[in-house]
Amino acid sequence: MIDALDDTSSTQTKTSLLFPSQLTPWRLVAPVLKGIETANEAYKRWSSEYWLSDAGIENVMQTHVAEACHQALVGSTMRVHPEALYKYFYGINGDRRRADIIISCKGDNPLVHIELKRKQDCVGSDGQRIREILITRQNRPCRDLKGAVFGAFVFHRTGQRQENLEHMVNKIYEEFKDGLGTDELKSKWDWSHLGGIDIKKDGKITHWTCAALAISVTRAPVD
Repeated sequence: MIDALDDTSSTQTKTSLLFPSQLTPWRLVAPVLKGIETANEAYKRWSSEYWLSDAGIENVMQTHVAEACHQALVGSTMRVHPEALYKYFYGINGDRRRADIIISCKGDNPLVHIELKRKQDCVGSDGQRIREILITRQNRPCRDLKGAVFGAFVFHRTGQRQENLEHMVNKIYEEFKDGLGTDELKSKWDWSHLGGIDIKKDGKITHWTCAALAISVTRAPVD
């Protein structure tokens, strides 16, 4: 069981995250997993059958993950910012890039950077983006930055059901870690199986299964 906030936590646990000093990227892993799950359930309901990976944009995932993070931080002074501008939060003049979500504290100082993927392709580039923020942006606007969380919706076509899905999740984690590409950062992860479906076509049944993956990233302690 991960040390993070979710709907199954006790009231004491839910209300313990009141101050920015108590927040860690790992404590946002459970809200990120929950947000991915609720986003997939909502998209399935809207489309009658399709998964989050079929959505044309990641805004559905962003919205649900932002709401889950907000619910985890209710009662605190921390804020949740979807589509957060690098220029504003990191002081990178002329940079038009946006973080999927930034959690900030008083004065909009970034605390945790969150990147999301509705498909599991090219996750190494997300690792590189997070490395850039955590390693090269340790200037004054980032003095409170604690780390990052990467969340992904994972799907797999398999004849062995959940066993192969777990292998895929491990593979994606390793690809992301390769993207980080430095011993200056440490990462750990959790995932949850979201279910599956059998699709029959031309007399052949194919099983599809899916999961939510969340990885926390922090700077490694200096010896």
